[in-house]
Amino acid sequence: MGKRIFRNVGANILLQIVLMISGLIIPRYILAIYGSEMNGLVSSISQFITYAALIETGIGDAAVIALYKPIAENDTKEIGSILTASKKLYFKSGCIYLAVIVMLALIYPILMPPQFGYGFTALMVLCIGALNAIDYFILGKYKVFLVADQKYYVLNVIRTFATIILTIVSVLLLYNNVAVLPVKFFAVLVHLGEAILICIYMRTKYSQLNYHSNGTVKIGQRWNTLIFQICATITYNTDIVVLTLFLPGRSLKEISVYTVYNMVFSMLTNLAASLTTGISASFGILYARKENGKLVQLFELYELFYFIVLFISCTCFAVLIVPFVSCYTKGVQDADYIRYGVGLLFAANGLSALVKDVSGMINMAVGRLEQSRKFAIEEAVVNIAVSLLLVRKYGIVGVLIGTLVSHVLMSARMIDYSAKLLAHNTRVRTVSRLFRNILVGIVMVFLELYFVKITPLWSVWLAQAAVVLLANGIVIMTVNYVFEPATVKEIAVIIRRKINSIIKVR
Repeated sequence: MGKRIFRNVGANILLQIVLMISGLIIPRYILAIYGSEMNGLVSSISQFITYAALIETGIGDAAVIALYKPIAENDTKEIGSILTASKKLYFKSGCIYLAVIVMLALIYPILMPPQFGYGFTALMVLCIGALNAIDYFILGKYKVFLVADQKYYVLNVIRTFATIILTIVSVLLLYNNVAVLPVKFFAVLVHLGEAILICIYMRTKYSQLNYHSNGTVKIGQRWNTLIFQICATITYNTDIVVLTLFLPGRSLKEISVYTVYNMVFSMLTNLAASLTTGISASFGILYARKENGKLVQLFELYELFYFIVLFISCTCFAVLIVPFVSCYTKGVQDADYIRYGVGLLFAANGLSALVKDVSGMINMAVGRLEQSRKFAIEEAVVNIAVSLLLVRKYGIVGVLIGTLVSHVLMSARMIDYSAKLLAHNTRVRTVSRLFRNILVGIVMVFLELYFVKITPLWSVWLAQAAVVLLANGIVIMTVNYVFEPATVKEIAVIIRRKINSIIKVR
């Protein structure tokens, strides 16, 4: 199990690094060549399509939870029944999704400025929407099995190579002034090739699996995961939709500003989330085997490791994001991108969201979703209410405050509930870890904001980033070592063993 965890985490981190590079390069070319409004248009369409993707109705997460037990027991028949049920549900949902995308393509262009043209905007919606359709009709049933079987690294390795190809070709097309629409269409072709490779892998490696089982199976957590998926989509994607609908006349430029900050923010959260994705299936397997002692022990180690990485990342983000944006948007003058308040709010949002997610991962792994779904509903409602209340007066800052308030409330709920779920006194430990890291983080951020300067030069920014990363890493790791030396030593031993095992294999 340890090797699979390390492979999943390693492959996920590698993917996030590649996605980070791709996510920096391609939007920069779009900004420089086509301007802030085109960048805002692409981002706005992507967020509306995220809502359309709710048609999945929680199939993926529910199927993964249902697969933990039969995989642990090597029950091939039951696995086949679940995969067959998943395949049918994905197909039905895919058909509905396509209908929704067509409707969106007809309606969305009416909301946009006329300079883009109705036909261009409609085709852009269809092209970006086609990416998810591939997941519904091809990838879905394979993905749930690989995640549940702790083979998530296979998906990530293939996606890493696909992203590299996509980035290289997209840059070449944009550099030669090819329109954005053909670039997005090429992305669809690359994702299709990715799906075909995964299909070949599954048919070769798992030829014994049956995707046409005559048996029936009920995916029990489907509606619970649906509620969580809807609430998560609202919580994480409301901001751009609210800006689109409630800032008429200037929404696309404001969305472009939001997107530039959110681009780096998403890289940070995805990188941190990759640590969760790589290990959540292991928690699910341990719970299915009723190895509760090992589950609690592993979670305690993982939580501290996760918090150390999280606070180092978020403090660096808070200090470096505005200087980064200054370098990234150099020469782009059609919108104001230098906003310290926006940067600090994004950092606070990332911290609160990821603290919540590490506790919520336990609920997902053990399948206890029904009891905590009301927390997710409350989070989404608070997010929408506060965002709508503040958006007209405060714009981006208003929607970020709405998201932050909802994350903080949800984090408190999930920490309390996960402590009860583990049947172990983890609440005090978690809160004490958070308190000391938050206190240290605040001091570090405000000291470093005084010294780190805005610069248009990447060389200066990189030098500042190296110093900040080193300083924050040393201080945060030292503070945690002082309070929990045995746990930090154990984490270090585990990491060293895994690195040595990789070196020996090579």
